Amino acid sequence: MKVFKPLAYLLIISLLVTPACILEVEDGGGGSYTQWKYEIKQVIYSIYEGYNNRNIFQIMEHFSQDFMHNTMNYNDEESLWYDRFDQDYTANVYNIDIEIINDAYAKTSYYLQLNGNTYNVNSLSEFYSDVTIFRRENGYWRVYGNQNPGWQYYDINVDSYPEGARIYIDGNYTGQNTPATIEDISPGQYTLGVYLRGYNEISETIYLDEDIYKNYDLQTPSEPKPDINITSPENGETFNDTEFLLNGYINNFDGNEAILTYNDIEYSIEVDSFNDFRVYVSLTQQENTFFIRATNNQGNTGTTVDYTIYREF
Repeated sequence: MKVFKPLAYLLIISLLVTPACILEVEDGGGGSYTQWKYEIKQVIYSIYEGYNNRNIFQIMEHFSQDFMHNTMNYNDEESLWYDRFDQDYTANVYNIDIEIINDAYAKTSYYLQLNGNTYNVNSLSEFYSDVTIFRRENGYWRVYGNQNPGWQYYDINVDSYPEGARIYIDGNYTGQNTPATIEDISPGQYTLGVYLRGYNEISETIYLDEDIYKNYDLQTPSEPKPDINITSPENGETFNDTEFLLNGYINNFDGNEAILTYNDIEYSIEVDSFNDFRVYVSLTQQENTFFIRATNNQGNTGTTVDYTIYREF
């Protein structure tokens, strides 16, 4: 039996870190997607708060009795958390992104800090992917798993013209560029995407119940495309600190998220209702490069020029 184990991505950014034991305050409307996202976030925070307190009841009350994830059922999951307690780590979870699939199912991804490392957790990640897929049961969101009994895995073969586009599943870079085959993926619904700098980002929803082949014809952006303006830092600026403030705004944009590529690693940054973004980024090496991209509802992708900033050690 093949078991899918993608890379665990170590992150080096501090995106306004929110500890797992602190609940996020957010307004929500009853029954709306906003309210559901708020509820799911509280479940995730509560699970990791239970982990920090070594409280198995607080954790497992958020899991469906029908939970199944890569061969593990509810009882297996409970045993796994007891094993995790033995690690004696403290968990911080932040930058939670939630995709409401419909009124019964949702997927999440987030950053998890454990023992000095930060991991990008998603439904395909090697670590903690068991806490990413939710089902709404009797008015409550519970962790449901991918429902894979352990023998169902499929491949996605992805190509593009031009070649060399990054391949994404559920918004997470797979570490592979076109042409490539992403192997051993559990059946289910996913968002498949590709991006090559200088071309429009493409994404689509797929349902995986067999091996599939996708070939994308990439297009250059047309107007109106997002116009991304960075007000700080200045290109070439030198810092005497461990972090810097990334601040700016985006014209011709109607979304709530942009992508920061920082030292060749990608991060989601929030864009507010005024099209502004503001985030603190860690300076971990002497020379650091980054650019930002954003895609509007017309499907046009705008990017900044490359920025290089320095840290004095």
